[in-house]
Amino acid sequence: MAGSLTWRPSRVDSRDGSWYVRVPWKDAASVRRWDSASIKASDHGGKRAAKVVAEKRAHELADARRDQAEDPATLAQLTVADLGRRWLQATATDRSADAQRNVEQYGRDYIVRTIGRVKLADVAAQHIGQVHQATAVGVSGRPLADVTRRHVHTTMVAMFGWAVRHRLIDRAPTDQTRPPKVSFTRRQVIPAGDQLAVVQAVEAMSPDGPVWMMACAVRLALAAGVRRGELVGLRWGDWDPGVQVLTVARSVLRDGTIHEGGKSERLRRVVLADGMAAWLENWRERLDGLAIDLGLESRGPDDVILTWPTQRGPVAWRKPFRPAEVGEWWAANRAEVAERSGVPVVASVTWHGLRHSAVTALIEAGVSIHDVGAVVGHSAVATTLGYWRDGGAAARRVADASPLG
Repeated sequence: MAGSLTWRPSRVDSRDGSWYVRVPWKDAASVRRWDSASIKASDHGGKRAAKVVAEKRAHELADARRDQAEDPATLAQLTVADLGRRWLQATATDRSADAQRNVEQYGRDYIVRTIGRVKLADVAAQHIGQVHQATAVGVSGRPLADVTRRHVHTTMVAMFGWAVRHRLIDRAPTDQTRPPKVSFTRRQVIPAGDQLAVVQAVEAMSPDGPVWMMACAVRLALAAGVRRGELVGLRWGDWDPGVQVLTVARSVLRDGTIHEGGKSERLRRVVLADGMAAWLENWRERLDGLAIDLGLESRGPDDVILTWPTQRGPVAWRKPFRPAEVGEWWAANRAEVAERSGVPVVASVTWHGLRHSAVTALIEAGVSIHDVGAVVGHSAVATTLGYWRDGGAAARRVADASPLG
C-alpha cells in the first residue's frame, strides 16, 4: 500500500478514533509534499472496518497523484489491458476473493482477449459491442449464460468509469451502449417426489463401481444444495455422524486451488436427515472395505469424501477432483439417468439445476427462505447465526423437509 496509516484514538474513548492516511508526492520543484485523509471508526462500524476504508482511500490518493504525474504522451500509449491491470489492483479491496477471481476471469477471457491491445483513447461503443459478441460465442465455443454476459458488461462499466474518475479518459465508452438482454427462462428442476428415484437410478448404473461416488455427489447436491466446488472439497473431518452435521469448510476452484471458507467465504453447517446420514456412513464403510481389499491404509479426516480407492493410495484420496469433472459426468450421463428413473426432465437439468432442485423442494415443503438460504450458502441471506440460535431446531426442520430423508 502506498503511504502510511496511523491510528489516532479518541480522547474520550480509546476504542474509538480515526485512521489518519498520509500519501507522499513531489511537486514540480521536487519538494516532498503529502496528501492526507481522516477516516472515523464511528462512521464505518469500528476500527477494523475503518482500516479497510482507509487503505482504499490511500490507494485512491496515490492513483490520483500518479495519474496527474503522467504526461500526455504516456497516457496516449495506455491500452485497455493496461487499464485492466491498474483497475484490478486499485479496487481489489472492494471485492471478496471469489468476486475478484470472477472479475479477473472476465477481464482475461473476454475484455483483454478481445480489445486488450486497443489504445484507451480509441475505445468506442463498437469495441464494447465486440466484447458482447465474444461473450455470445464463448471461449470454448459455448456461449456464456445471459446473466454472466451482463456481469462482463458490468465489469466494463466499472472499469471505464474508474478511468474517467482518474482522468485517464474523458468519457466512458460504455455510456453509449446497453448491456446484453437477459432472457429469463425457467430453470429446469427435479420435482421433490422424483428425487429419490433419480439417486437410486444413479446407484443402479454401477452398484459396485466408482459411479457410486457420483451417487454420493448427486445425493449431497439434492439433500443440501452443495455446489460442485464445495462438494469435491469435502473431507471426512467435516462430517460429524454423532450430530449428523456436515460442515462446508472449503471450495475447490476451477484451477484446482483450494479456497478455505466455501464460496461465500464463511463456514456453514448442514444437518443431514436420518436417511442421508445413514447413506453417508454406508459410503464411508464401502470405501474402507475397498481400501482393505486393496491393502491400503484406512481413511483419515483429511481424505476427501468424493473419491474412489485406487492403488495410488492415500495420496490420491486427499487430492480432490476438479469441479468440472463432476459437471462433465452429469452432462454425459443425465439422459441415461432420466431413462432409468422414469423422470424425463432430468435429461435437461444441469448440475447447478440439482442445487436449484434442492432449494425448490425445501421451499415447497414450507421451509422459510431465510433457513433455506443459510443451508445452501446464499451470501445475500445473512442469517446463519439465527439459523443455529435455537440449538439447531431450525436446521433439523430443514433436514427433515428433504425428500431424500
